[in-house]
Amino acid sequence: MMTQTAHFIARPSEAAELKERRREPRLAVHAPVFVRSLIEEPGRPLHEGRTTDLNLHGAYLTVPRWKPLAVDEALLLSIRIPPHDQAKFPHPRFAACGCVVRIDQLPLEDQTETARLGLAVEFIDI
Repeated sequence: MMTQTAHFIARPSEAAELKERRREPRLAVHAPVFVRSLIEEPGRPLHEGRTTDLNLHGAYLTVPRWKPLAVDEALLLSIRIPPHDQAKFPHPRFAACGCVVRIDQLPLEDQTETARLGLAVEFIDI
């Protein structure tokens, strides 16, 4: 018995849009993250945000805007993996340095915020 399979054939422009650019699969991990720019003075408070995606090479974060940020700026990250996501990621908490590769202006979550950013960060080997 022969089974039929449906095939989706995208037009060339659609195929380019659908192509996954990441080297590793993303994990949807919504975890607290504490962030500080490496060009800020040591001892300054960490800024709290949240991760939305995490993989072995980087993360996507949402953070309040605390200063002007630029692509290629280095950040110090401290990410706490929630217990319900620890089966997806082998470490309950880790610190990493990363380089900002994309900055997105996001809609405000509440009226107390002045600006909220989405940051795509690629981890740096140190």
